[in-house]
Parts: sequence; structure tokens; C-alpha cells
Amino acid sequence: MKPILESYLDYLNEQGTLSAVKGFAKSSAKDSLLFTAGIAAATLAWKAAKTLMSQATRKCGGGFKTSTPGFKLCVSRERIKAYQEMIVAAKKRESICKSEDEMCKEKWNLESRKLNNRILAEKNKIKEILGEQVNPLLTAAKWTGAMVIGTFIDKGIFLANRTFQSAFSQALRKCGTYKDNTQHKLCMAQQKSFLLSKKLNSLNKLLLKCGQSKDSAKCEEKLQKNIDKTNRDLQIQKDNVVVYKNDIENEKREAELRAAMKMQAARK
Repeated sequence: MKPILESYLDYLNEQGTLSAVKGFAKSSAKDSLLFTAGIAAATLAWKAAKTLMSQATRKCGGGFKTSTPGFKLCVSRERIKAYQEMIVAAKKRESICKSEDEMCKEKWNLESRKLNNRILAEKNKIKEILGEQVNPLLTAAKWTGAMVIGTFIDKGIFLANRTFQSAFSQALRKCGTYKDNTQHKLCMAQQKSFLLSKKLNSLNKLLLKCGQSKDSAKCEEKLQKNIDKTNRDLQIQKDNVVVYKNDIENEKREAELRAAMKMQAARK
């Protein structure tokens, strides 16, 4: 099966639409018809790409059990592919807006920005999933064992994690006051960033105490693994903050654009 973009371009070339769109300024009846055909083809490509997006979960369901890391990774990767196809379709649709139709251009440019932001969000999900698999958190039972038989470094790591989890539970309640889904996600990412920064400071302070350990090299190695994971988790949440702020800005611009288009339609 040909990719959506390739099939779409073939269609335009067969119909002569691509060249007709570029020469639309001639305003001939033939050009007008071809311009309309170009819009129809671009719209078809857009709808086909959206269909790919809706099928992402179903496609991954055949090879993975739902809620497993493999399933989540598959869905995110399929969504990224669909978003990329949708961006190409949106840019093509924007390119055939009439030169004086600024609202048309803005509408499709906004779609591209939203989709690029969704790709960043899915990439962050992949990083989180892969990070969890490479560096799984110790279970409560294992941490309890570390407290009993571990060194002061094990106990310090345990306390840093327990403090983070306790503060995170409070953050869940705080962010629960937001009814808007995007605002809620932004709040959670900001809280995680703040708490992970505090956890990172605690771990770095512990690193300075490795000189007191009988095996300072092993102590530093153990702590560095936790520090590296915390740094990675922190960067993911900082990236998420950017994504959700962009979402909010795009939603605001989209609402303004809808209002402007409604006013324009009312004048006609």
C-alpha cells in the first residue's frame, strides 16, 4: 500500500491540480475547477491520515496485551506516524489556500503546530516507558529490606524516594482542582518537575557522603544510577511542561480563530 502522501501527490499529478493551483491567479474557469479538485484531494488526504490515527490502538491490540509497556510503546509509535501524515496533509492544504484567505492559512498552520506538539508528547511517553523498563523503581518490600540490611546510602535513597512519593500524593490532590484536562496535565508536570528537582538535590548531597563508605566506588556507582534516572525523569517532565503550555496556547488561538471565522460568515 502506498503511503498517504505518495498516493495524494500521484492524484494531484494525474489531475494536473498541482500546476493549476500555482496558476490560480489567472482565475480561468478551468483553473477554478482544478483548484476545487485540489482542495478535495487535500481534504481526502487529511481524513485518511486521521483514520490512521483512530486505528493506532486497534492495530497494536493484536500483538500486545493492553496496558503493557509493549502495547503503550506500539500505540505511541503508531500515533507519531499518523501525526506525521496529518502534518503533511495539513501543510498541503495550507499551500492551496487562496493568497488573500489569511484565516484558511492560519487554520491549517495551527493544525500543523498542534500536531507537532502531539508528536513531542508521544515521544515523551516513549521516554518514560523506556526509562521505567531500564530503571524500574524498587518495590516497597525491597526498599523495606534495604532499610533493614542496607547501608546509609540505601537508606538515604529510600528516604528520597519516599519523600517524593508522599509529596506527589499531595500534588495529585492539588492538581485535582483543575477541571480542564490540559491544565490538569500541566499542573502535574510542573509538580513533578519541582519534586524531582528536590529529590535530585537530596541524591547529590548523598553523593558527597560516599567518602564515608567502606566502598566509596560502589557507593558512587549506586547513587549515580539513581541520579541519572532522576535527571532523565526531570527532563521529561520539563519537556511535558513545554508541551502542555503549547497546547493551552494553541487551544486559545483555535478558539479565537473559530470566533473570527464565525463573525466572517455572519457578514456574508
